[in-house]
Amino acid sequence: MRHPLSALLWSIVALFFQVFVLGNVQLFGYLNPYLYPIIFILWPLSWNRATGLIVAFLMGFTIDFFEHSGGLQASAATLLFMIRPWIVRAVAPRSEMESMPLTLQAMGQPKFLTYTGMSLLIFHLWLFWWEAFDFFELFSILFRSILSAGVATVLVYTIQLFSLKSE
Repeated sequence: MRHPLSALLWSIVALFFQVFVLGNVQLFGYLNPYLYPIIFILWPLSWNRATGLIVAFLMGFTIDFFEHSGGLQASAATLLFMIRPWIVRAVAPRSEMESMPLTLQAMGQPKFLTYTGMSLLIFHLWLFWWEAFDFFELFSILFRSILSAGVATVLVYTIQLFSLKSE
């Protein structure tokens, strides 16, 4: 995502894939991966943050509309975009962070997987916690979040590998 037009195209593709493919995936009630946060994970740090927050909210709201989830997706997507700078700082040194694109090629495999895994785990934890909203479901929420974030991380990594092959 180097240009805003390509970001728009990828956002539309991610939304359609999420709604029409991954929206129908739910194994044993636990595995429910969300891939559309890839847009926020790969959003360049040099781009306008306010625009990114609006995009995150609108994409989450769109998923909410199709899943009838009452704003949970919008809140999780907005949260992910809000905390993303802290996750990047935790993974990459400040000197690298400012100019570095948040891609597998630029970050390297360990940093990219850590950054992506942490981002998606926080996203899924927030989403599933507010969905259940029950302390007694803590282990179920943790299990669902770890499993779904793991699958989503593998999907994001695979997409990044294919984008490296096409360059």
